[in-house]
Amino acid sequence: MSEIDIGPLPTARSFSELVRAERLTEPSSTYSSLRLVAFLGGWPALYFLAHWARNPFVWLLAWVLQALIFEGCNIGVHESAHNNLYRRRSLNYLAGVAWAVPIVYNYAPYRASHLEHHKNTHVPGRDSEPMHKERNLLEYAAYMALSGVGYTFVLLVEGIEATLGRGRSWMRSGRRRRLAILSTAIMVSELALVGFGLAEAPRLTIELWLVPFLLSAMILTPMVTHAEHTDCELGPSSPFVTTRTTYSNRFVSFFIWNINLHTAHHLVPSIPGQKLPKFQPYVDPYCKYTSRSYFSWHAGFARRLVGRGRTPSTAGSIAEETS
Repeated sequence: MSEIDIGPLPTARSFSELVRAERLTEPSSTYSSLRLVAFLGGWPALYFLAHWARNPFVWLLAWVLQALIFEGCNIGVHESAHNNLYRRRSLNYLAGVAWAVPIVYNYAPYRASHLEHHKNTHVPGRDSEPMHKERNLLEYAAYMALSGVGYTFVLLVEGIEATLGRGRSWMRSGRRRRLAILSTAIMVSELALVGFGLAEAPRLTIELWLVPFLLSAMILTPMVTHAEHTDCELGPSSPFVTTRTTYSNRFVSFFIWNINLHTAHHLVPSIPGQKLPKFQPYVDPYCKYTSRSYFSWHAGFARRLVGRGRTPSTAGSIAEETS
């Protein structure tokens, strides 16, 4: 199956004039604050709505929407890490900690690790985020079921290591270590609160937090993250060949801050998520790896695992993904 000939690949610098003219990298504090209030307020509001309705279908709808909110919190943490929410770095840090509360993320290690990921995207042995190499459906199912929850505990361990002065190389600077100590203390307190809730008010804790958390961590998070770089070319190279763009629907794209336009994000990470659709038309002609939706990409990935019996680290069919 043939690949698409996309010609010379532009760089972020080649788009700099456009980005400046459209003011695409300017964060909106109003939008960021309203979104934070709406998401963190909508989460318990849906719980109270489901309790008031006392209908299993309303409960199911509430949990699905809460899971989408939790996934939005995940991307809110990501936007904070790139300083895309506010002009002041301190406000972005505070916002990152706030967005991390519902999903029990350790913000400081996440931020440091994710910025390293951008420096070494899809580079074997150097990318700070996992590079997926599932060989069969069992390994794929294990990744989908365990990676989201597992990453939460990876961030806890990295925070503890940084606190003890044994963290990763990107966590050893004085400032990053101090922030890691603070965010790790917050995460441990949250985990203790979850444990207390499960012991003293199990139904409330399960209905309000555990069910949407697991739906997000075991379904939505791996669906999004797995499609971002898997089956793309290895780095170091242009985001146009190391990263995939997924044309998801507007409903899902809203909740995940348009992170599905991942090639555009990696090209200019300082563009806030709500502005990525304005930048995407200029990026589209050069995107080598695209997919119609997350479902279509995962279905195709699973078919390749079953039908070809090979490690999906080699490039998949571009024609199949873009048809």
